Amino acid sequence: MLPFFYLLLTSFGLFGQKTTVSGWVVDANSFEALEFVHVVFKGSSRGTSTDTLGEFFLQTEDTFELVAVSFMGYKSQVLEIEPGQDNYLEIFLVAEEMALDEVVILPDDEPVRKLLLKVQDNLQRNNPDNLDSYSYQRYSRWEYQINNVTDRMRNSRLFRDAQGAFKYTDDSTRYLPVYFSEQLVSNQFQKNPRRHLSVIEADHTKGLGMLEESEIAGLTAGLEGGVNIYESSIRFLGHNFISPLAPNGWFYYDYYLLDSIPTQTGFDQLVRFVPKRKGDNTLRGEMIIEDSFYSVKAVHAKLSNTAHLNFIKQLTIDLTYQLVNDSIPFYKSFQLNTVVDYSPIETRKDQRVELKAIQLRNYSKVEIGLEEEVKLSHRNLTYESQRTVNWYNRGDDFWEAVRPNDLSDYELTFMASIDSVNQLGMIRFLDNIAQMAITGYYDFGKWELGPYDYLLNFNEVQGTHLFLGGRTGREISENFSVWGGVGYGTRNKKWIGRLGAGYLFPSSRRTILKVEYTDDIIQIGENERILLLYENKQHSSESNLLSFILQRRTLTELQQRHRFRIEAEREVRTGFNVSSSASLVRMHSPEFYPFLSNDQNISKIEGAELGVNLRWSWDEKFYDHGFRRLYLGTPQPIINLSLSLGMTQVGRGSEPFSRIHASLKHHFFTGQARLNYALEGGLVFGAVPYPLLDIPRANQTYGFQTYNYNMMNVMEFMHDRYIRVYAEYRLNGFLFNRTPLLRKLNLREVITFKGFVGDLDERHSSLLDYPEQLAPGNTRPYGELGFGIENLFRFFRIDAVWRATHQWDSSAVGLRVRMEIRI
Repeated sequence: MLPFFYLLLTSFGLFGQKTTVSGWVVDANSFEALEFVHVVFKGSSRGTSTDTLGEFFLQTEDTFELVAVSFMGYKSQVLEIEPGQDNYLEIFLVAEEMALDEVVILPDDEPVRKLLLKVQDNLQRNNPDNLDSYSYQRYSRWEYQINNVTDRMRNSRLFRDAQGAFKYTDDSTRYLPVYFSEQLVSNQFQKNPRRHLSVIEADHTKGLGMLEESEIAGLTAGLEGGVNIYESSIRFLGHNFISPLAPNGWFYYDYYLLDSIPTQTGFDQLVRFVPKRKGDNTLRGEMIIEDSFYSVKAVHAKLSNTAHLNFIKQLTIDLTYQLVNDSIPFYKSFQLNTVVDYSPIETRKDQRVELKAIQLRNYSKVEIGLEEEVKLSHRNLTYESQRTVNWYNRGDDFWEAVRPNDLSDYELTFMASIDSVNQLGMIRFLDNIAQMAITGYYDFGKWELGPYDYLLNFNEVQGTHLFLGGRTGREISENFSVWGGVGYGTRNKKWIGRLGAGYLFPSSRRTILKVEYTDDIIQIGENERILLLYENKQHSSESNLLSFILQRRTLTELQQRHRFRIEAEREVRTGFNVSSSASLVRMHSPEFYPFLSNDQNISKIEGAELGVNLRWSWDEKFYDHGFRRLYLGTPQPIINLSLSLGMTQVGRGSEPFSRIHASLKHHFFTGQARLNYALEGGLVFGAVPYPLLDIPRANQTYGFQTYNYNMMNVMEFMHDRYIRVYAEYRLNGFLFNRTPLLRKLNLREVITFKGFVGDLDERHSSLLDYPEQLAPGNTRPYGELGFGIENLFRFFRIDAVWRATHQWDSSAVGLRVRMEIRI
């Protein structure tokens, strides 16, 4: 939602751009920080000097490509920078040569090594995630603002009536607040048996349009624990970062003992950690270690290099721990500051979109070693998220009592500004466009137009496909919705349509009942099982305007289908959903692939089917907006199991059948690389006409699709027993970042593999003859391999895909392209 909203704002060219240069200057021999080093933009008098830690920061709106670094007794340096970008420099100054040969004495790192060895010895004991049981109350706050607002934006017609919405930082930078949220959550956790109860006590949100009306579950409840420095790897932003406390930390970092600060119980040791190399997913900063239990008290860190991360200009982490009962480390506070640049291109040197996001967390009422077991609503649950009765309607008195600190005048005016921005007509329009990208519908108030990807299409059966549809809006009802639409094909001169209704029950557990009738043109073999992997698709159809524009082969495998369907969905408990359906279907003989039985024409086939789908997920984040749920991911597997039974009728004969289908989707990290994979498998019992067999999803476009076979044509294969695998290994620049000529391009490597093995019994051909284009090697394993380069212009990916088997009908190698927004 947020990336799309700010990309829309980019088209108005309303944001200013600055060149920033920050970094650290040290002696090349001793690695000691150098103070008072002069750093200036070359050819100007604009500059600064390093502080006691050797750090500096420069900023300008003018165009400079070089900075000069100088210090008495050291050789000067001139370094290249990128104008209009955030530049980070690690500068190693070399001392001037002396007349006499010098003896170079390296700094003694023995004290810091001994200290870190003791930290490693106590690492498992001090890691809060290793505690057997605990409870705490957590206050969280999120603030989003658009930075670097120019006079052009402020004086534009868009904000002419909301001048008071703009605010200023301490350095006079103008910004626009867009989102504020605070939440109070109580958590209880025990390890054996594993149980985690998260209760949302209160939530207070102010944001643009649907940001205020929607909830991101998991992310704002108890599932997102933030950063834990005790872990060997720290995962956020979809990447894996090496912790400075990792057992192999000396391979990635240099450590410096900066100071020893006396306390009542001993000394606090201040340790700096600095990455050894550029290109690694590492952090840079300082941490304080107390010498009684050798636990970490505080960490201040930032990403050592954001060049290989899309959109991220700057990221800093501040983390503190507390000693519970004077001996057990636990989280105390956490703050994450992120500056994001969503601009896809730079049309002018002084334009940029920049979003600043602040996330705060404070932990209180911590208890270690619970006397009673954590109680969930069902004994088989491991995690459950609940809400108190009035969690969304807490008053000001409540919030004043639970906040760790009173809101400042800055934060109060921040919230007030969001209200005034929300009233602007153009902002509401842009917000509706962003909302349409999520829900599929444009909101006109009482009526919503859509789905947008179904309004216009072209295919060989219908010619030009026109469709006008919509649904009732939330102004009519928050829980009840009616939707429908009519369409027309200019070639076949046939009308199509749909009509449905649904009810979202007012329950803490998501419960939906839907009834729908459709008369539509669909791809042969199309079914809802595709939504088990493409979970955020609007619907199961893969025929739309974009697929027509990118088509590499004309799609003629289309048929008319009438279907009446009743569906119920129930979130039985957090992470476990059950949906059931009953449907009646009539499929008409396709124009280009007529139904035949023993070479005799069959005008239609009919069927009825009852089905149930069970979905398991753990620690999952999702976004709810009315009937629409957008899944945001989980580090754990997602499992679906579908069971169905039905009856088909071909001609005068009828046959019973049943079906089992299962899928698993997961990912894991290997260093900074990430492997995404999915598995599918199924069985069909009884005899069915071939459109009801499992037909592998083919991609007949030049676009790259994750869970479709990109080098396959429709109806080349069909099975009643099958296993499929999809694998994607994202190296995240592991090789390119170590290649000098490619490092600055910030490209990333992707390796893909897709394959399946299946079988097909001849009993199904007794109902309908198999189509002629069915591959003669239908039961032989199929596979395709690909190598891709992503992060081209930050938004594009190109894959070269090789069809390793069954090479008689398609080109063996093809190029596929995709646009994606990834950090």
